[in-house]
Amino acid sequence: MALLTDDLIAFWEFEEASGIRYDSHLSHNLTDNNTVGQATGKVGNAADLERDNSEYLSITPDAGLKVGDVDFTASGWVYMETTGTTNGFIAISQWASASPTDATDAWYFVFRDHPSDGDDFKFVISTDAGSLVGVDDGGGHAKDTWFFVALWFDASANTMNFQVNNGTAVSQATGSSSPSTNATSFVVGADAAPQGYWDGRLDQWGFWKRTLTSSEKTFLYNSGNGRTYADINPYKRRSPSKGAVVGSAQMY
Repeated sequence: MALLTDDLIAFWEFEEASGIRYDSHLSHNLTDNNTVGQATGKVGNAADLERDNSEYLSITPDAGLKVGDVDFTASGWVYMETTGTTNGFIAISQWASASPTDATDAWYFVFRDHPSDGDDFKFVISTDAGSLVGVDDGGGHAKDTWFFVALWFDASANTMNFQVNNGTAVSQATGSSSPSTNATSFVVGADAAPQGYWDGRLDQWGFWKRTLTSSEKTFLYNSGNGRTYADINPYKRRSPSKGAVVGSAQMY
C-alpha cells in the first residue's frame, strides 16, 4: 500500500515563531534570512514573509534536494498579501538567477501579474544547457486568500505540471529538457540571488522525489482544509532535537 512518506525528502510545517524552520520528516532545516515572521496559517501557524524586508528561508541542498532528469513534486499552501507586480513573488525555488538562461538555475514557482493573463501562477525550469521551459495557469488569483498548489516534473512523460486547489492541472511538454542538476540553494520565499521575495504567507510545504498520485494530492488538499505532517505520518514525530525521527509510517 502506498505511503505518502515514500520518497518524501522534507516537510516544513512552519510552526516556529522565528529562526530556523525545522523539517518534520528528516533534517532539511531552513535557515532564517532577515527575520521571517509568523502568522496564522492554513493549519496552525505559517511563515509570514515581508517583501520590503527581503525575508526568505534557505538551505544548501544535499543529494535529496537536488533534481535533474528525475521525478519530483513540491506542494503546499500560499497566501499573497500583495498583487500587481510583473517581477513576481517566488514561493519556492532552486534558482540562482545569474542570468535568464544560466545552467546554475533549475526550477522555480512564482506568482506574478502578467500583462495579458492577470494574476497567475507559473512553474519554470532551466536545463543544464541553459534553455527555459515554463507553464502558467492564466491568472485570476486574489490576494488575502489561501491556495493549495502542487507542482511536479515527470521525467518519464517529459512534462512539467501544476494544479491549484486540486483542480485541473496545467501541463507543458519539455521534450528533451529537464531541470539542471546544479547545486543552487533551495530557497523558500525567493530565489538564490536572492530576489523575487514572497510577500505573504507559506504553510505546510513538502518535497518528494517522485510524482504524487491524484489521490495523494486530494488527501493533502483535504477539501481545502490542508494537512499536517502528523496527518501524513501520525506514528512518526520529531525528536527533541528536531532532527531524527522514530516510528512507523501511515498507510491509507
